[in-house]
Amino acid sequence: MVAVGMGRMKAQAELPALRKFFERDGRTSGPGLACAWAIEQLTGEKTERIPFLEFGISNWFLEPIEQ
Repeated sequence: MVAVGMGRMKAQAELPALRKFFERDGRTSGPGLACAWAIEQLTGEKTERIPFLEFGISNWFLEPIEQ
């Protein structure tokens, strides 16, 4: 949420920190994606988005009885 806040406030001084955490966390984690969004808001640079994989889990204890 801090990265999103920095992007919304247009905190140009925090751009090096956002880039550092983006490089560390990458494009697949929540913090990395938040930093990518903030960098895009501050600079206009588009970052490559990695599509999310969807998968189902069966035999979970909260699974509906009727299927």
